[in-house]
Amino acid sequence: MDDKKCIKCRIAMDCLGEKEFRTGGKTGGWNLLLGDIAQMQERIMKLEIWICPNCRRVEFYLPDERRKK
Repeated sequence: MDDKKCIKCRIAMDCLGEKEFRTGGKTGGWNLLLGDIAQMQERIMKLEIWICPNCRRVEFYLPDERRKK
């Protein structure tokens, strides 16, 4: 993973690793009415999480799959 710098503090940010986030799908009452059908459009998106140790700014980046091969 490349080092990222905080745009505010200009210091190196720490990588907290990758996390999977759910996108799409339905929530609330739609879940009760439609059950699993409400989740058909749901997708999983992996993002790298970077945080500035000084100001606690958080940034998300798409992982570069080419580096992992």
